[in-house]
Amino acid sequence: MGPFDAMYRELYERDRMRALAHRPFWSAVSWRACVVLVLCVGWAGLTHHRVQVWQTDLRLWTDAAAKAPFKPRPVMNEGRMHELAGDVEFADAAYRRVISLSFDPRRSAYNRRFSQAAAETNLAHLAMKQGKFATAMRILDNTIADWPEFPYAHYNRGAILWTVGACADAWREYGVAMTTDPTLPAPKGSCEPKE
Repeated sequence: MGPFDAMYRELYERDRMRALAHRPFWSAVSWRACVVLVLCVGWAGLTHHRVQVWQTDLRLWTDAAAKAPFKPRPVMNEGRMHELAGDVEFADAAYRRVISLSFDPRRSAYNRRFSQAAAETNLAHLAMKQGKFATAMRILDNTIADWPEFPYAHYNRGAILWTVGACADAWREYGVAMTTDPTLPAPKGSCEPKE
């Protein structure tokens, strides 16, 4: 290191410190920091807002149906959440809307078929809850006529038959349903034949 290197280094450091001392407070670096801070606070606020949607299933599916009103699944699940909350009229309207959405030719044949069968089965389930077993059975018969392997229609038919005491027929329907979907629960209680 030569004698001039130390002198140049000292002058360079002195000039750099003088430049930093006279630099305005709102420099380019400060502006960038402020922009980043504002963005972070904004994103945190938006995240907090979106997290509120995930607090309950009802809020989640209501938001999903509002964002995608022409998709059967969010509308169906919103109806199911309203059904569980006791709003049967809303659930009935939602299931009927899903049936109308299931005719959309842009969806795959399987998606259209499943949406319609699931919505009809849910309508039958609503009728069962209201004690309208004949209406529910008619809906389920139509669903099974369109899709004989649909397990949830068979399962609900079995539940109706179980309730009215047609034990052998109920077990047959439960058997068809559980063969197709083994995750379905076995019927509760014992079936008592009614005359």
